[in-house]
Amino acid sequence: MYLKSCSVHTEERKAAEWENAAEMVKTYSDEMVARWNKEIDTYLVYAGLFSAILTAFNVQSYLLLQPAAPDPSIAILQQISSQLGSFSISLPFVNSTQSTSTSRLNTNVDATPPIPRWAVWLNTLWFSSLILSLPSASVGIMAKQWLNEYTSGVSGTSRHAARVRQHRLNNLKKWRVEDIVNTVPVLLQLALAFFLAGLLVLLWTLHVTVAAVASALVGLLATFTIVTSLLPLFCRSCPYLPPQARAMESVWRPGRLIFWTYRLPSLLAGLYRSTLLQASSIVSRTPRNIGPTLTSFLDRIIEQPTQSLSRWLSQNCTEEVARRTWRGREQSDINVLAADIDRQMLLEAYTATLHPDALSAATVCLMGFSSAHTLQYFQDLYASVRAHFGSQAGAIDGPLGWDNAHQPLWLNVLLCALMEEGLPLSEEETAALSVYIGGGSWPARMQAAEAEWTISTLYSIIEDKSAQRRPECPDEHWLLRLRGLLIGNAARREVPLANVFLRDVSRAYRSVRLSHPCRTDMSPADAFAAHARYLHSVDIFVACAAPAFKYLPPSDDLTAIRAYTEDVVSDFVRTLGALLENDRTRSLQSTVDTTNLMNVLLKLCRVRNSVLAQVVSDDIMPDIVRMVDALIAAPYDGPSNLVEDVKACARDFRGRVLHVKGTPEAGTVCAKLPVDKPDVSGKRLGGDEISQQTRLDHPAALPAPKSL
Repeated sequence: MYLKSCSVHTEERKAAEWENAAEMVKTYSDEMVARWNKEIDTYLVYAGLFSAILTAFNVQSYLLLQPAAPDPSIAILQQISSQLGSFSISLPFVNSTQSTSTSRLNTNVDATPPIPRWAVWLNTLWFSSLILSLPSASVGIMAKQWLNEYTSGVSGTSRHAARVRQHRLNNLKKWRVEDIVNTVPVLLQLALAFFLAGLLVLLWTLHVTVAAVASALVGLLATFTIVTSLLPLFCRSCPYLPPQARAMESVWRPGRLIFWTYRLPSLLAGLYRSTLLQASSIVSRTPRNIGPTLTSFLDRIIEQPTQSLSRWLSQNCTEEVARRTWRGREQSDINVLAADIDRQMLLEAYTATLHPDALSAATVCLMGFSSAHTLQYFQDLYASVRAHFGSQAGAIDGPLGWDNAHQPLWLNVLLCALMEEGLPLSEEETAALSVYIGGGSWPARMQAAEAEWTISTLYSIIEDKSAQRRPECPDEHWLLRLRGLLIGNAARREVPLANVFLRDVSRAYRSVRLSHPCRTDMSPADAFAAHARYLHSVDIFVACAAPAFKYLPPSDDLTAIRAYTEDVVSDFVRTLGALLENDRTRSLQSTVDTTNLMNVLLKLCRVRNSVLAQVVSDDIMPDIVRMVDALIAAPYDGPSNLVEDVKACARDFRGRVLHVKGTPEAGTVCAKLPVDKPDVSGKRLGGDEISQQTRLDHPAALPAPKSL
């Protein structure tokens, strides 16, 4: 069935869905580039105005680092004054003790006052602010150049253009272009903080009142900036998401915080210990051994990395590679990663839009993909949904839970999971897949080929006993009900299913014949297990054959299905009758599996009267009567509602068959039964009460899969 999945959808349908997915990615890419360009334009305007204002302040502030040269005339006057003050009068002489040497005069002239510390801080802050402002504009200009190169040569939504666009989009994310664009406003914010800090330093040296008012205003601005940056870390509904908040959010995560708290000091300590040990080993050696030690040390830090780099260059920078252009290398990478890029494009279509149409496109496009890529798509999809919705990603009331119209997609994922060895999905992903299948519904635009493939795939999974033991596989009764709902949905929309009924019924008939308990020398336990497998295969056969009579396949197929059904019903009646008549001493529960028997009888009671008339031959009528009499007369262990329901269904089945075939023995058993449709509403049937019925006309009444 996996190999047939490639031909489920036509090439035109696949091309249309690929174009739809490519259009979604193109819209997302264009909007992202336009948003970044607008943001960078705003940053460049702000950076230009801010740098111009800041330059005017720096022109005046840097003079504070150049103290004024002393005036020589003032120095001479100071020297004269000091000499006059040193005169002593001793008549008839006037003596001076002050030196008049030119060296002292030069010393006074060359003496310069020290630069104030506040001036150093002021210029440090303002020039740091200017240095941050100008590179932010430079980074913004380079980012605009990268975005122009990203959008060049990519137009339309063709398959090739979509691959090129997705490849470039992957590279934008890989090389953190968004983070680089987000550094521009962070640099501008730091530049503003340095400028305001320097302004406060200046004002506090001039006037206390002015400085106090300015400090209060700057404090309010700083408080507002810090609070709005930290609020998104504590309140998810907060819309304040500047780049610095996103950066802090990435560091704030517990795992990364623990890593940087414990890992970085350990790395520094290890580097310190290795350096210390290396130095100790060199110092502790004799002079004769210093040369080899240094040689070995240089070999480790210089020679070996150089050789590794040379090997890498020889492998990656060959002459043939050097001749390639940038676009040629890009196209080569796209060709190598085509399948991965296609899968990422389908995922990006949903991740960027969260629109159900993206999953509808993936349903069609993933047909024919390898099982590994299909499973990787589901794992990435679940991770994306979990990143968006948290714990609701795998809940029945989550975004992909109840009433999601993507059942073929989940069935394809389930088929690929069953093909892989081991457990390709984690327990959490397996549980989510079971929820998606359990709450899913069939899409309204399902085509005939897709419906036929889906129906046959469901039966293939049901028939595969090894698949039933896998944890990701739902219960087979659940799959049978899904199959019935799909057939009914397709029939209501008049979707032809001519090629599906006979194939599945033939396979179910083969399973019935292979599971028939032919041996009579088995132990009671082995006989019980063999008859349980047989009744189980009969149950599946009736579930597969019943819709064929309602939705009427081609006449030749219907004739074959009628013959298969007649043979299975006859064999079932004779086998069960013989089993019950041969051993009348054992209880019914120890003789036959009452659960499987109940399922078979319920399905036979739901068969329309016109169908019963076709599949029940006249020569089997006495066997039906004997089988029901033996079943009713069989003893059972203690009170059991299930046994009573089995006997009630058996009486109802006998009465309906006798009524349909026009046999007088029907009596009053079927006097109140309708002719066209059996009563399955849970009311009294054939004089006994059936405790519980399972409706098939609406998925809300279906039981949950076993893995839920």
